[in-house]
Amino acid sequence: MKLKSMLAFALSALMVGSMAGCRELPKNAKTASAAGSTAASATGELKPESGAKLTFRTSSANQIKFAKAVAKKFEEKYGVKVTAEDGSVYDQNKANLEAASGKGPDVFMSPHDKTIENQRAGLLLKLNDGIASQLKKDVSDVAMKTVTMNGGVYGVPVSVETYVMFYNKKLVKGAPAASFEQLLRDSKDFNNAGQNKFWFLSNVSEGATMYPMLSVYGYKPFGENGTDNENAGFDKPEFEKGLEVLKKYHDLMPAASGDLANWD
Repeated sequence: MKLKSMLAFALSALMVGSMAGCRELPKNAKTASAAGSTAASATGELKPESGAKLTFRTSSANQIKFAKAVAKKFEEKYGVKVTAEDGSVYDQNKANLEAASGKGPDVFMSPHDKTIENQRAGLLLKLNDGIASQLKKDVSDVAMKTVTMNGGVYGVPVSVETYVMFYNKKLVKGAPAASFEQLLRDSKDFNNAGQNKFWFLSNVSEGATMYPMLSVYGYKPFGENGTDNENAGFDKPEFEKGLEVLKKYHDLMPAASGDLANWD
């Protein structure tokens, strides 16, 4: 139920890859972890190996420009060649297989809801305490929760998505609705499915967009802090009341759920 957050597993974290075990090393090579210091000089400054290079893979087609920009900045600062790959769509099975064969990317982007699965599969390196501490200062607490497990930080949030309401000033005279009740009243007067006219439309097929309605009476998924994996809270009266509100929310939009899923 959390807001979506896309994560880039940090290029600047260390000179080793952030995907654990995805690069085959020469037999005489020493391995390093993101929590270790084998890549650091005596002064504590990170130093790349001779001939070091990295691969940075996106998780969707619209992220490649971002990846190339990050790769360029990283090369300029550290002198390490970075190849940006268009991942198009994040594929968990592919990530697992590539990691096992040693052919996966060093750094990759992933939806936040894949963080736990990636970590349990052994795909991620834990960031060292210095980097984790700086991230906690620079990044919102909400975003950091998506990459923090058992006290360790395993990724770097790069964006957080949310939603806003737009209204057509030609149709909405005066101030727009300030409550769900007003939206419901206005919709009953305006809606005409035959003419494909709806006063209010939203994507009701995703948890993030349903959550405001489900939480009207205080429903909190997975406990007070959202960390109790054994307690989704579906048996709570607050959730049942939220479902009743959601039913009214659906009634505002008498259209096929498939159509609403394509609202953008």
